[in-house]
Amino acid sequence: MQQYLLAKYLEEVKRKRSPFTYSTYKSILGSFFSEFDVSSFKADDVNKFLERRKEWDNCTKNYFLTVLNQFVDWLKANMSIPNPAVSPEKFYEYNLRVQELERIKRISRYSVKREVKRKALSLDELGRLLEASKNDYPAYFFIWCYAYFGLRRNELLKVTVEDINFSQNKLVIRALITKGMPRYFYFDDETKHVLEDAVNYFNVKRGRIFPVSSATPNAALKPYGKYVEPKLTTHTFRHTFNTWMRQSLKDDRLLKLLMGHKTSEDMSDYYTTVFEEQVKKAMLENHYFNLLRL
Repeated sequence: MQQYLLAKYLEEVKRKRSPFTYSTYKSILGSFFSEFDVSSFKADDVNKFLERRKEWDNCTKNYFLTVLNQFVDWLKANMSIPNPAVSPEKFYEYNLRVQELERIKRISRYSVKREVKRKALSLDELGRLLEASKNDYPAYFFIWCYAYFGLRRNELLKVTVEDINFSQNKLVIRALITKGMPRYFYFDDETKHVLEDAVNYFNVKRGRIFPVSSATPNAALKPYGKYVEPKLTTHTFRHTFNTWMRQSLKDDRLLKLLMGHKTSEDMSDYYTTVFEEQVKKAMLENHYFNLLRL
């Protein structure tokens, strides 16, 4: 029964989520249920398991709890409810199990120290990250794309195949900013190949090119934190893009548009008069990736 329940849940994850998410869930849940029974594990078992994971930081423990809670929700939704009139004992056992599952969901999360100061990566650090991850998908896609475009985490995850014009090397971000205008980016041929590889990797014909959860990018980046300080997240690359492009462009208005920063200034005219020329030059001729020696 233990292997059946876990296998059935993972089949559903595999069908609905990305290959990376599936392998992550399989590894995390597999490590826990190699020690405890799926049909009878308790909140105390979860706490004991986490206490023994000395190699896990608090973020990883919280991620484990998130994955486990999703499995608990699935268990509850797939439990058959006994008829109390026919089998009062089984109905009593069912209620006890539901109460125990609710206790598991109420386990407190671990405190996480937030980094106040964001550190931009040096070109050497970025180069090492790309070199180290070049055979690790989807981590390589995330490192390249977040560093090249400077997007917020979920902005990249919402990009669809329809948002990319591969013939013109042009990307549109449809999250609305000043005066309801979308943001446009141009990309070089090397970035084009990265985007095409991502589409092929996830086997996307239409819709999002990164069909993963919002937690996936930072989870994929975590093994590469050893190469940089402080902690490596998608925001590290956004800060890096902002820092290096500010030096390269020397045009705060254009940089604000690329970053999608809020501004009280009416910039609709700026969009229509210089957007195509200036953005194309910024993203191709003046992009800080041109300084990289990979």
